[in-house]
Amino acid sequence: MNVDLRTQLGPGRDRIDGVAKVTGAARYASDEPVAGALFGYVLVSRIARGSIGRMDLSAARAVPGVIDIVTHENIGTGFKPAKGPDGGPTTTTLESDKIEHDGQFIGLIVAESYEAAREAANKVRIDYVTQPPSASFDSPAAIPVKAMPRPRSRPPTSKYRSAIRPPPSTTTQSNCSPSPVPGTAII
Repeated sequence: MNVDLRTQLGPGRDRIDGVAKVTGAARYASDEPVAGALFGYVLVSRIARGSIGRMDLSAARAVPGVIDIVTHENIGTGFKPAKGPDGGPTTTTLESDKIEHDGQFIGLIVAESYEAAREAANKVRIDYVTQPPSASFDSPAAIPVKAMPRPRSRPPTSKYRSAIRPPPSTTTQSNCSPSPVPGTAII
């Protein structure tokens, strides 16, 4: 099937900002200076399951420009974790020393510059207590979940055959990053 995209989508449009973007002259919101801004760098777990045995933050705190380091030990109890879509609890980010997945947020470095926050994050030393990860439902470390009760009776499929169709084929995409989460600006 040969389809002319111009007839389907219409004529092309010139982008008035195209030249500025490809030459690096374009200005973005993040290019504007903000008075008194602080920067953060997220600490993420390097294990898939277990707990934090000990965090040595002394070298990180000594980096010039570091304002604070937030972890499960000092975040306090003045927040309520968000509920999940099913009304149940969500993951326990910064609630305890428990680690449930690789890349879980376990701390935040707050500093006067992004570079200072990143440098401090690289100086944090963490001793982990590892447990076997659960990579599939039949893994030995998988946490059992109560099975949903099956319906007692099912309608005969021949009566509803016209309503039963296989789902359309779709392509899935993963947005998982293989590297640690980059820093985020805090204002």
